[in-house]
Amino acid sequence: MTPEEVELLSELTIVIPTYNRPLELERAIEYWRDLPVTVHILDGSKSPWFPVGRLPDTLNISYHHFPQFNEEEWKYNYIRRIKFGSELSTSNFAALCSDDDLFTVDGLLVALRALNDDVCDVVLGKSAQYLFRDGKFEWKRVNFAWRSDHDTLSHNLMTRLYSSSGGSTYYGIFKSHYWKELRLSSVEEKFSNVGAIENIANYLSKVLCRLLVIQEYLWVTNYPDKTYRNAPHKLEKFSAWLNSDKNHREVEKFLQVIKNGLEKFIEPKNQIEIDEIANEILTSKRKPPKLRLIVRARVFINKELLFYISKMPLELRIKTFYLLPMRWKKVFRTPDFVDSRTPVMEINSDDLGLRKTVVIWESIMSKPREELRLRANI
Repeated sequence: MTPEEVELLSELTIVIPTYNRPLELERAIEYWRDLPVTVHILDGSKSPWFPVGRLPDTLNISYHHFPQFNEEEWKYNYIRRIKFGSELSTSNFAALCSDDDLFTVDGLLVALRALNDDVCDVVLGKSAQYLFRDGKFEWKRVNFAWRSDHDTLSHNLMTRLYSSSGGSTYYGIFKSHYWKELRLSSVEEKFSNVGAIENIANYLSKVLCRLLVIQEYLWVTNYPDKTYRNAPHKLEKFSAWLNSDKNHREVEKFLQVIKNGLEKFIEPKNQIEIDEIANEILTSKRKPPKLRLIVRARVFINKELLFYISKMPLELRIKTFYLLPMRWKKVFRTPDFVDSRTPVMEINSDDLGLRKTVVIWESIMSKPREELRLRANI
């Protein structure tokens, strides 16, 4: 790594919120410990898994513990952690990352150079996904239709507002002052819908920030069987929540939070109609149509089949896939039977930066737990 690359990475702070996942954290510590980025772990577990403060034998990783108060809901604990985490970045750039996800070093360097040269305010990139199942890795790349153009990079806020940009900025690399204020805005109020926080941050960042989508792989994410069969309650779709009459007062509060976030960056003298911008989210998040009974029954059957087939050994899943009629192949899309509707394709092995990350991460995921704990000084 060159001195210029070390200096660039040293200007990045990564915040990792987590809850009761020590093994995932041990792997994350192993990945980040030898890189010159600053990492803050925000753990809401009942008891701490690591020593609080700077972790022993690391120069860059700090562990913070936020136990839940009596009868405190998990999402309120998350809000406390994010508020604290937003104040931690004293570097030029900042990002959020899950405990079982990571960023590629090569992708980070491209993103940080663009931010450092003031080409943009937030950077997205290609995403690779891994699944560690049956003792084997399955790697894919996601075919997101994310893009940036002259509109997303425009200095004019209204031009960015009506651009056709896509992609979630949850895993964006930000200039720190944008990241801090947008994160604080997202947790200003509490909402009954779990998706409200991320929708606030995502919407504000697309309106207020110049967005660049790079062609390099930037974000590597876990790709589990997302069936949520044991979820304590049904997760309501954000668009349905936003357009429901019963949530009228909450939605008014939600829109006010959007306005408050906009006002942090838009001066009154610019004569931009903040109410119009805030209400635009209602247009972009229309209420999903109510499905007919037969369609709902088909969706239920699909999900149940997907759950049980996904538990089969890989070889049997592949054989089963090729025996299915074409309409079922269109539902499942790949022999993985992973419960996601995101189309995936095999990773391009010619990408050197991604290949290096794949080798490093597979080696970390394959390490015995005892070795990870020893390296993390537990």
